[in-house]
Parts: sequence; C-alpha cells; structure tokens
Amino acid sequence: MALEQEQIEPILHTVRTWLSHENITGLTVGPKTINGQETEQLAVVVHVVKKKRPEELGIDDLVVPPFVEVHVQDDAAGPPRVEQVATDVIETGQIRLSVLNEKVRPTPGGYQVSAPAGWFAEGTGTLGVNMVWGGRFRMLTNNHVISKNGTRGPTVYQPDWALWGNSLSDVAGYVNVVTYANRSEPNPTFNSTDFAWCNMTADNGDRAIHGIGTPTGYRPPLVKEAVSWIGKQTAVVQHATITSKSGQFVMEFLPGRWAWFENCLSFSGGTVIDGDSGSAIVATDDMQVVGLIFASNSQHRGFGVRIPGP
Repeated sequence: MALEQEQIEPILHTVRTWLSHENITGLTVGPKTINGQETEQLAVVVHVVKKKRPEELGIDDLVVPPFVEVHVQDDAAGPPRVEQVATDVIETGQIRLSVLNEKVRPTPGGYQVSAPAGWFAEGTGTLGVNMVWGGRFRMLTNNHVISKNGTRGPTVYQPDWALWGNSLSDVAGYVNVVTYANRSEPNPTFNSTDFAWCNMTADNGDRAIHGIGTPTGYRPPLVKEAVSWIGKQTAVVQHATITSKSGQFVMEFLPGRWAWFENCLSFSGGTVIDGDSGSAIVATDDMQVVGLIFASNSQHRGFGVRIPGP
C-alpha cells in the first residue's frame, strides 16, 4: 500500500544527520524522478551539490541507500509496520540565499530593498509584504536580506542607498539564525525561519504586492495548494504548487558560517533568482501569505520558510 506524504515525512528527522556531509544540501519528500520525468511514487529526495559515481566517492561522502525504513502506526493498539521508501538523489548545486528596482513610495511588496553590508557594499533583496504582524503595520522580509543577525543596517533603503537619501525604515527586529563555523557540524540546531521586520506607515509601505494584489492575512502553508510570488530580480509573478513543507537544508548564511533549516517549503514550478529572497508566498485561493522565499538552487528552484507567530 502506497504511503501518504504525511506518513513519510517523519523519516526526515531520522536522516537529518546526512546534512552534515558536505555534498548533501537538502532533504525533502517528493515525487521520484526517473529518466528526467516525475512519477507518482513518493521518495525521500536527497539534494546533492554533485552526483558522483561510486569510484568518485571520498571518505567523507555518504553512500545514500536505495531505500529507508519508515515505521507506520496504523492504530494505537498494534505494533507499527515497517515500510521501505525509495530515495532519489538529485543534483541541485549549492543552496544559496536568494528587477523591480525603481524607487516607489509607498513601496509595495516585490520591490528591491537594500541594507549596508560594509563601508562600500550593500546587500539587496525583496520586500516581501507590508501587513499587520505583531499588532503593528510592518514590512516583512528575510533576516539575511536586511539584518544578517544584526550585522547589517540598521537602515533599510529602497531601492538602494543614494547620496540624496532613499531610506525607507530601520530594522525593528529579526529572528536569530543559529550558525556554525564547521560545515560538518554533527549535531546542529535547526532553524525554523529566516525572518526580519521593519515598522512602516501608510506613507512608505503599500499593502499590495506588485502583480499579485493585497493579501488578506497570513497563515501556515498547506501541501498541494497553489501559490504565487514575485521577486525583485525575476520581476514577473511566479506560479507554483507547494509539494512539501518539511524540507531540511544547510547553506552558508554568513561568510564562513553555516546554518541548518527545517520545515522548509518546496514547490513544483516557479523560478527564483538571486535577489528574489524575501518574496512573500501567497496562497491563490484565499490571498493569505503562507511564507517567504529564502533560497534557491542552481536550477533556480526556490525554497521557502514560514512566517513565525509574533
């Protein structure tokens, strides 16, 4: 009997130690791909920087088994049954933190924002959405776009810094991301989001998202629901379907420091390019924001994080 996605997803917590191997960057549950075509069979999808032949594997590489065991509890009284779930190794390159670059006031979601990243540099990303969060009207985007754990800012500019002043707001807060200097950290703390915010007013923040409309609120994501987003770099509304909300990934978050993430969103469809990070993920059915784009792979497939409760 074929297992449902919800029955397979708990195994990701068992195999999450695989992420400490440098060639493995992500773990999700999704359709198994055979000869380049997605099938209806669900698998534990192992994202790797580079697919290697057996003779290319080094001492630190993990040999991914063809199957993993999943224990399924059908009823409270009986013992769990053991099922074999296939693995599927896909080459996606490194997972990287991810042009609407005109100056616009009030600024809607989807446009470029930037924050200082040193004396002569700045980092740019996407303003996700302006909405009420935590009892105040706020701009929501990624920690790594406007703060990087407090190492950027505090002033956020739109679209970028200029001598005549393009300041939009100041960083009001962020959810700290735990990072490690060791890429092979054996027991890392997994982060649940990449999230920061600024306090806004109606004069500098527009509630609408360019090309999508005005969200009605925010809520947790649902697997198989249709969503859309727009980033400052792609500058075109992307349409996709959430295929998983339990992905686990590792990436360089600060120079020389790595972060592990859990409960990430994966999609069927949609494009994400560097600079689209921070884009709000909006459910098509009810216009609720269900997350933020925060990363992409070398095939420009995007990944999302959830919006935390205030």
